Parts: sequence; structure tokens; C-alpha cells
Amino acid sequence: NSGTMAAQASAANHIGITRQTSTGTSGTHSSLVMGAGSAQAIIPMGTSGGTWIIKPTQIDANTVIRCGLMNSLTATPTAGQYFERLGADTNWFAVTQHASSPTRVDSLIAATTDWIRFDIVRTASTSVVFSINGSVVATITDTITSTGCFVGFQIVPTENVSKSMDLDFCKFYMPLTR
Repeated sequence: NSGTMAAQASAANHIGITRQTSTGTSGTHSSLVMGAGSAQAIIPMGTSGGTWIIKPTQIDANTVIRCGLMNSLTATPTAGQYFERLGADTNWFAVTQHASSPTRVDSLIAATTDWIRFDIVRTASTSVVFSINGSVVATITDTITSTGCFVGFQIVPTENVSKSMDLDFCKFYMPLTR
């Protein structure tokens, strides 16, 4: 959704890199998600989770980045469980959100232009555990959503300059009962 995607040269331990670049229009959300349209939204439930590996190409006051489960492709999510870095943030934040009521927890991990691995694990319907590079940085037990969400990435410029991040890996798992 908006922006462009382009393959990048492999790097050590990162063999499948794609660069997501936003448009140069302030506030335009550029997203890459599994599925498209409301029919492919996943309703998070039970024990489920995912992994996202990214490398921001710039960290500045005019770049917003999100990775995880979000209910919107083209706007700031009103439901989900994801990591984010807003323009004024110096660290990554763990976020759960339902009905526009976010809970944001500072991970105390600085946002840099290095490769970073985000893991998000929902334990039944009671909590969401957030890890960065294998270390738990937050456990949130409120504002847990039951709204359909997309698995993906989002980058938003807050100035009229395009922004980008490199994407290496994404996986999501959720048990199904039929």
C-alpha cells in the first residue's frame, strides 16, 4: 500500500532483503502486509505470535515505523499488537491497542539503523509478550484486541521526504480450530 518495494543485495545472515520505501508525502502510510482487504484480516486469539526482522535506513524525528499486527493499512492503527517508533521516540515501544486505547511500554532499547528482531507472542487472551533480539522487553495485560488485524510492516514520513526500511523476515503462527 503506497510507496515501493525493491529487492536489495544480501547481507551476512540476511539473504532475502526487500526495501520498503514510502512516498514523499507527509502522513502517507506505506504498508506491506499478508493479505489485502478486510477479508484477509486475522483475528488474534489463543496462543499466537510472530517474528519480524527489519533494518531502518534512517532514524529521525520525521519517521514512524510499526511492525506487528495492525488493523489499518492506510492510517494509524486503532487496534493491534505491534512494535513502534514514533518520530519523537528514541527507543522502540511495545504497543497493544483496542478501540483506540493504546498501551505503550518503552522497551528501553534504542532505535538504530542496525538489524533488529521483534517477537510478539500472545498468550491466550490474557497477555502479549514482546521481545527484542531474543530478550523480553514488555508484557502487556490490558487493551488486548479481538479486532481483525493484518500481519505486516508500516512506515510513515511526517515530512515531505520519502523514508525506507529493509525487511528481511516475517512469520506468523496461530492455532486453528475447525
